[in-house]
Amino acid sequence: MAQYSYYPRDPRRRDGSWQVCCDLALRLLQKAADGWYGHGEDHYEPGALLAVLLRVLSLGGVELLPVYWEDRGAIDHTLDEWLQIVASPVEELRRLRPSLDYSDAANVAGFLAGILDDARRSWVCDSPEEPATSGVLDSIIEELYRTRIVVRKHGM
Repeated sequence: MAQYSYYPRDPRRRDGSWQVCCDLALRLLQKAADGWYGHGEDHYEPGALLAVLLRVLSLGGVELLPVYWEDRGAIDHTLDEWLQIVASPVEELRRLRPSLDYSDAANVAGFLAGILDDARRSWVCDSPEEPATSGVLDSIIEELYRTRIVVRKHGM
């Protein structure tokens, strides 16, 4: 798995659990790519998947880990279960950065949805490997960094 040098703005979430969250987000994105490839574009709703990825990235706090993980890595929820418990992408962005203005969150959510939708179209028609899910997640995280929703880890 790729090493991500971005963190949520909350300094309590800079303990290595961010990497666990990124790894989980990547596994869920891979599951969605496989589903779109095998079952068509209606298999998962892209906005809901984006909300899942954002929720997972917001779970970086140590105090949250026992609720969602066992042994710091094994997730209790399947992708289908995650899809049932998330809010909208805008609300999940505001979970990552509570001070984010609603209209700014909506703009970022729209941009991120475009990244995911472009990838989804390719996964439906061609292959769940192209574009690489790690590259799609990198693009999402890079936009979160560019819009200052997450910040780079100091010293990286």
